[in-house]
Amino acid sequence: MRVVVQDTGGGIDRRHLDSLFQPFFTTKPEGKGTGLGLAICRRIIEDHVGALSLLFSGPGEGTAFCVELRPTEKTSAPQGASEPARVTGKRALIIDDEEDLLPVMYRIIKGDGNTAETAGAHEGLAKLLAGDYDLVVSDVEMGALKGRDIYETAIKLPSPPNFLFVTGDVLNPALVEWLERNKLTYVSKPFRMDEFRGAVRKLLAVPRVKK
Repeated sequence: MRVVVQDTGGGIDRRHLDSLFQPFFTTKPEGKGTGLGLAICRRIIEDHVGALSLLFSGPGEGTAFCVELRPTEKTSAPQGASEPARVTGKRALIIDDEEDLLPVMYRIIKGDGNTAETAGAHEGLAKLLAGDYDLVVSDVEMGALKGRDIYETAIKLPSPPNFLFVTGDVLNPALVEWLERNKLTYVSKPFRMDEFRGAVRKLLAVPRVKK
């Protein structure tokens, strides 16, 4: 199956064509984009044994991408590589400023039979304080309000939710040390769908601790 997605915009500067699918590459101003949209789209499509490529881009033409998928035979997972059992009926809050990534995480959690809500950093903190969630999925770097700040607020609640961090900053030694010291689960961006789903299932299976 072959699908072409085309817009009518001004096209992509030729200087940037070789960097389109490079994680964290962006031409947007600081704080307006993370450069993960196309990298994540390509990862998802490749997880489904497909391919994502640029067809053309130019002034007056817009930009067109091609998605190619082919049917595959269902195969058994390698020994020891099976996903954790699905957990249903739970409530999750997804906090991230990456607009392309929010619906991906939302669909994965909803697809397992759970309730999910999405929000940016400040709205997410308000939802956390007003609601009761089994799991919070949070980005780390979201401007002035960090994922770490949200976590520090959450652990003071009477029944703190479990936490899963998604981050593109895994080369930051201080961050990794903080995550490991607090025994927090994290996945690095761009992540595989099965990797994210497995982490969510494991955390939803862990009972929450009431204070």
